[in-house]
Amino acid sequence: MKNNINLALNHSNTSQVENFLNIVDERLEQIPFDAQDWRRTDDIIAGFKFKGVDHAITITVIFATSYIHANEIGTVNSLHKIPNTNWTVNGSVLYVVESIDEDALREMLSLFAGRE
Repeated sequence: MKNNINLALNHSNTSQVENFLNIVDERLEQIPFDAQDWRRTDDIIAGFKFKGVDHAITITVIFATSYIHANEIGTVNSLHKIPNTNWTVNGSVLYVVESIDEDALREMLSLFAGRE
């Protein structure tokens, strides 16, 4: 395990998200998350952002009020239209991955979609 991430958040999906982030095959460093960069912020409970230490990858994790709201945040922010960026929802959590490496992008999204 390359990471030992603990999120300071009381949410039903916190431990699942920590597990996902801790098994990522990339050393991650937390960087500031700014909710003001996003639309539908009323549905965001908390957000965390990480960048790869060794490779150009960025992961944003947004805890929303529900699965529906997490999906709407992804859609409303047109994340699928941003080059080298894609997203998935697992429970009430939106995972956004940015990487110029398409294989790494797909692999990361697959991980967040449900493999533990």
